[in-house]
Amino acid sequence: WLGDEDPHARTLLLPATGFGDYTWGRTIDEPAQALARAPWAVRSQIPLGSEGNTRLMDAVEDALGDGRGSPALADFLSRAGYRFLLLRGDIDRQTGNAPPAEVIRAGLARSAGIERVRAFGPLEIYQVADRVPRVSVVAASAVPTVSGGPESLLPLLESDAAGGIRSRRGPADAPSARSTSA
Repeated sequence: WLGDEDPHARTLLLPATGFGDYTWGRTIDEPAQALARAPWAVRSQIPLGSEGNTRLMDAVEDALGDGRGSPALADFLSRAGYRFLLLRGDIDRQTGNAPPAEVIRAGLARSAGIERVRAFGPLEIYQVADRVPRVSVVAASAVPTVSGGPESLLPLLESDAAGGIRSRRGPADAPSARSTSA
């Protein structure tokens, strides 16, 4: 469904899991690896991305893992490039410490701008409202300076202090002289 709906949209799989441990069996690797026809990400035991991406996914898990949600979560996810969330209700909680699907579902319900759009058995798909334009032009003097990692943006958005904040790459993220960019 995700690949048919938008093959370029990125999906975050919830909850975070160490391995592919499900109530129906243990795959070790995430089944989405072989089945997905659209980009996806999951916070697993072995992060296959940057430290910043891992910290961003941890912030999402923190907001949803206790069911509280966040009024700024949709904006946070949209800024990070996520359009969909896939709640996997068939995670085996006895082999890991993932929060119950009911708790994550409650957190999603308390997060404005996130809406359940489909369900397939134990899998529920939520859509993130596209609140942030993909590209915008802002005067450099209008961009606030914030010290912190990617996870710092969620509390700033919650406090409505991030109105003018735009994603900006820092020196550690700058491409090297040998790399190319599109």
